[in-house]
Amino acid sequence: MIRALTLLAALVTAVLLCAVTGAWPTHLPGLAGSLVAVVLLARAFGALAVRMGQPAVVGELVGGLIIGPSLLGRAVPGLSDRLLPDGVLPGLTAISEVGLLFFMFLVGLEINPAELRRGARQSSVLATANVATSFLAGLAIAPFVVGWMRPDPGVDAATFAVFLGVVMAITAMPVLARVLDAHSLIDTRLGAVAITGAAANDVVVWVVLGTTVTLHLSGGLAASVLTMSLMALVLALVVAGMRWHLNRQPAGRRPRLRTHALVLSSVTAVGLAASGAQLDFLGTLLLGILLPRHPALTELRAAMRGPTVRILLPPFFAVVGMQSDLFATGGAVGHLPWWLLLFVAFTAVKPATAYVVTRSLGEDRHFAASLGVLMNCRGVSELAVLGLGLELGFLAPESFTVFVLFALLSTVSTSPLLSWVDRRRTATKAGADTGPAAGTHDAAAAPVAAGGREPQLTRT
Repeated sequence: MIRALTLLAALVTAVLLCAVTGAWPTHLPGLAGSLVAVVLLARAFGALAVRMGQPAVVGELVGGLIIGPSLLGRAVPGLSDRLLPDGVLPGLTAISEVGLLFFMFLVGLEINPAELRRGARQSSVLATANVATSFLAGLAIAPFVVGWMRPDPGVDAATFAVFLGVVMAITAMPVLARVLDAHSLIDTRLGAVAITGAAANDVVVWVVLGTTVTLHLSGGLAASVLTMSLMALVLALVVAGMRWHLNRQPAGRRPRLRTHALVLSSVTAVGLAASGAQLDFLGTLLLGILLPRHPALTELRAAMRGPTVRILLPPFFAVVGMQSDLFATGGAVGHLPWWLLLFVAFTAVKPATAYVVTRSLGEDRHFAASLGVLMNCRGVSELAVLGLGLELGFLAPESFTVFVLFALLSTVSTSPLLSWVDRRRTATKAGADTGPAAGTHDAAAAPVAAGGREPQLTRT
């Protein structure tokens, strides 16, 4: 019943988003057919990716690229047009935005403030260092690429530089959790440090991005402060109302359907209130973090996960695929040295930073290397940032496509690199005569202390 309620809330939210933007689908039967095709394609490629030892998100993104102009649209344009006919894009885009709103809310529910406080020192140092070095890399490279990477001259160089830093800094916590789960590390100390560090990292990055976008759209500091204040007010009122309602629920009794409906309505309200300033993803992320950890939310989270990941998110990958054309990136060849530098910064800055910081905190080299690999895991969060950059004119279409490939490559490489580090750790332990190496392995794979929990959002 809760799953059906989730889909109903998603439909209502999608209709309201179309009303707010004024962009309505003109081919409703085509939209239904496209949604079925996109979901089936995502499920098939996601299952294939899992069989190959990769997160499902890798296969789902590849499926989105296939259905777009890069492959199917070029090889069999008639079939591509039938799967995604004219007039369905506004509806598919609205559904994909709803999927991201719900997904970011689930991510927020996975971020337990109590756990962040418990590992505050290590996670805060790790997140601060990662964000700082990534932003420095973005700020250093931005002046040399802004002229050809930014299509809209109205986007000032400083805004573009911050956005590039965000692109470098983001970590996909749900995909990271999926990788940890596949390697049986999710309930170890390495898993706990990686999850809390990635959570702290992404909260900071999304707040910075939200502030930057608000400044860009409002055109001034005063208007930006007003917009952020209004969003904060709506968020505070919704959180206060939900806390009051949840605290009145009798202990030990299964939550009523009305409670779940109120939570879903809160997600819709916060998302719509923040959508005008492009802060909807940040708003629902913060909503998930700030709501109390209540049994009703635990039940809702478990029930929402399936419809969100299996039905509402695949259109997002299809939209990304439709916006990406791998054969239209010829202009990037003229800037190949800068793209190579960006690729090195994209794939090396975060792992190197995490390694150095973790070693400075007294961890062994295998633990530090594993954490560095995990911190560079990208996924839905990275794609959401890139999509926002494309929509706001921060990125040209060909630059968007290249960064999508960067995100795909970094995500694909996470699991093999983690396995390689683990083999090195095992070899070191086997070749040692005394206990230090064994202690090294035990420290990395030690179970989480009592009170820890296993993140549940591990399907994408």
